[in-house]
Amino acid sequence: MHRPWRWTVEWVDTNAADGVKGYELTCRERAGSVCKGAEFKTAGFTLRAPEVEVAETGSEVRITILSKVAR
Repeated sequence: MHRPWRWTVEWVDTNAADGVKGYELTCRERAGSVCKGAEFKTAGFTLRAPEVEVAETGSEVRITILSKVAR
């Protein structure tokens, strides 16, 4: 895990198998790319947030935290 910018954290799963998602995302409610009541689990960390936006591009997954406080 490393921090290239002030508000960014990057993590690379070096044990990930080709073609297999290296994460599990659960949502209380989902509307398009926005996930409310999110739990994002990987082999290296778990992220929980009230609201996130998920964008996948190839093997890259970008999670943007939209809310830090439950609404």
